[in-house]
Amino acid sequence: MERLLGTGWELSVFRENGRLLIGIPVDCGHWRKGFDFEASESDYEVLRRDIYRWKTLGFVLHERLQQRMGNNDYENIEDEAHAVIRRILHGSGDDVEHEISASPNATFIRIKLQKAGLGKE
Repeated sequence: MERLLGTGWELSVFRENGRLLIGIPVDCGHWRKGFDFEASESDYEVLRRDIYRWKTLGFVLHERLQQRMGNNDYENIEDEAHAVIRRILHGSGDDVEHEISASPNATFIRIKLQKAGLGKE
């Protein structure tokens, strides 16, 4: 598996056997789990060139997946994650804002974006 984007404990893109994967590690209390979602070349291109969308996707997915882990709820997780990925990477600015606002801790995501120098005015 080759890491194309990301380092350490953050949302990353991997290539494995010709497939692209968006991988994200999530912690919830003392549980840690890695999630992988199939990605397209266009997903990778957006992540590679738009740090705001890359970081936003990482923060939003982490919050949503963490909540799911805490509730031990993994039903339809692929569908939900792919909808979030599609909106954040390929949607309008309003779509991105909607995904942030719909997250369990939208304020925390906005603070993390600000600390990364990516807050929207």
